[in-house]
Order: sequence, then structure tokens, then C-alpha cells
Amino acid sequence: MVQHQPDITLTYFDLPGRAEAIRLAFAIGGIAFKDERIQKQDWPGLKPKTLFGQVPIMTIDGQEYAQSLALLRYAGRLTGLYPNDPIQALKVDMVLDQLEDIFQIFVPVFNEQDAAKKQALTDDAIKNKMPGVCGALDKILCKQSPQFACGSSLTIADLAVYLAGATYTSGQA
Repeated sequence: MVQHQPDITLTYFDLPGRAEAIRLAFAIGGIAFKDERIQKQDWPGLKPKTLFGQVPIMTIDGQEYAQSLALLRYAGRLTGLYPNDPIQALKVDMVLDQLEDIFQIFVPVFNEQDAAKKQALTDDAIKNKMPGVCGALDKILCKQSPQFACGSSLTIADLAVYLAGATYTSGQA
């Protein structure tokens, strides 16, 4: 897919999180990249040096880029896992954005340190918030082929759906 193999470093924590779909896209597409995994204790020193104060970040031929969904789309374009057709790309983007809405429901859960409060937030999210956003995603996915999230071939949307399911069912989110 790629005419020139860029020099790519993907920087993220040593866990799947927001970088794993990018890692998978590169692996599937045969794109060489440096998978730089940072430790949580090193994050405070690195954070002020990043573009938006967050990870993942991707350094491409010496230039730093950020925002996980933008990085995922870039990886998809390099590997052919992001459609060229504008309507198919729109479908992929809809799924990615809906998954982001689902993720945002859990941000307060991820950030809560108190176990009892964390459990209450989790219960509220699952009971009151998830049915609507997951039901909407289910309607989108059910209109597609039984094998793929958006159309007749593997896309970055499939990777993101797979990882979201794996994350939320693992109990590690």
C-alpha cells in the first residue's frame, strides 16, 4: 500500500488502550513501526512534552502527531484498512465515533479511585447509559455483512469494535 515506508514510532502506555487498533492495523498491513511503550511513572515527565498533553502520539519521519482516531485513520490509509470511497469511509467514521461515545461513558469510571464509587459508576453506566449507545451501534452493525462492521472487507472499524468488546468484557477497563 505504501510507496515510501515512513519512519514511524507509536508511543503509548504498556497496555492495549487507545493504541491497540493502530498497532493491529500496522501489523495486518505489514507496516514497520517502533512500538514505544511508556510506564505510568514516566508519564508526568513526558506529558508536557507532547502535542496535546496526551497519548498516543505518533512520530512520522521526525514530526509528532496526536489524537488516537486521527492516528488510527492514518494507519488505515497506509494499510488499505480505511476506505477510499467517501460513503464507506463515512460508515467507518460513524462506528468509530459511536465507539468513542461509549468510551466517554466510562471515563469517570476509569478516573475514580474509590472502589465503592467506581462500582456505583460502573453499575449506572451499564444499566442506564450503555443500552442506548450500544443499541444504536448494534443497529449500524446489523445492517452490514455478517463478517465486517462496514462493508465487505476488514477495516479499522472492525479492529476498533473487536478491541472495544474485548476491553469491556475483560473487566480490565
